[in-house]
Amino acid sequence: MAKHNRGKPLTRDINLNCKGIDTYINDMKTSSARQETLNTKVNKKRPQKQKSWENPRFHCKKLQKIYETGEGYHKYTVAVVENFFEKMQILEMVSNKSDLYQYKNLGFHKLEEGKRKGHYAVWLTGNWRLIMKIEEDEVSKYLLIIEIVDYHH
Repeated sequence: MAKHNRGKPLTRDINLNCKGIDTYINDMKTSSARQETLNTKVNKKRPQKQKSWENPRFHCKKLQKIYETGEGYHKYTVAVVENFFEKMQILEMVSNKSDLYQYKNLGFHKLEEGKRKGHYAVWLTGNWRLIMKIEEDEVSKYLLIIEIVDYHH
């Protein structure tokens, strides 16, 4: 018997429609109209800034695989995966950390306590967050994507 939380099945008990999510992921990667719409929302007709960091890097190979190939997403709900791709597009387009705070729909915030002190989070859905760090090496600054986590577990 599946455990329930306030009448809703827990995420790990949900069977995703694989064909549906595969179609969605392919559409997200190839739809130029969707990309243009997202670019319009993010840029808000502001002049383009020089990027101050490189493309994101991944701490977790499984998350990198989801991002690069669209495979391995079965641990998450469709809404989490959809929002992950949308938020990653925004994260790639901004030029620095202060820009992230300007987009209220990102829910970008610094984590202040516990083992995540110094990390940042972005809202994906209700309980789900994308956890990241801003890292710097000899050559550049970049976002290190750490994990997708359910805050209530």
